[in-house]
Amino acid sequence: MTIRRYKPTEMCEVCGSKCCKEIPGTLYPEQVRPLSATTIAEMLRTGQWSIDCWEGDVIPDGGLGHVKYLRPATMTGRNTHFDRSWGGVCVFLGHNSCKLPWDNRPLGCQMLKPGPAPGMCCIPGVEEPKKHGALAWRPHQALLREALMIAEDSEICPACELGE
Repeated sequence: MTIRRYKPTEMCEVCGSKCCKEIPGTLYPEQVRPLSATTIAEMLRTGQWSIDCWEGDVIPDGGLGHVKYLRPATMTGRNTHFDRSWGGVCVFLGHNSCKLPWDNRPLGCQMLKPGPAPGMCCIPGVEEPKKHGALAWRPHQALLREALMIAEDSEICPACELGE
């Protein structure tokens, strides 16, 4: 599947980066190099990244109680390895624009198509961006569980109590 990416436009400045103030975009597995529990744990320990989850499974009758995925931390969830908040300002948001270079931004951000008016950006063909990102991470649930255990320096997974 080809992923279409959209560069920010003047509308993003007019909008004031509303999308970045509401919830950070998902970092997709192919953006984590190498894709390993150790790499993800190191990212979590910076305080700039968090694991979030989609409540329920992302596929019908999939059997998971939730599906974890990786995204930038929110300002209120900074330094929280597992943050199930329903939104917040992305830690990488500067003065109305992202602090990250374009190529380092999460795909969940790069796929946003600026809309015709402020606050109307979307990912074309994707009804629920958070669910779309969780679907990409679904095959890597054990990896995210292990990363949380490494980051927390624990033999138990704090997020596993949610029921997988």
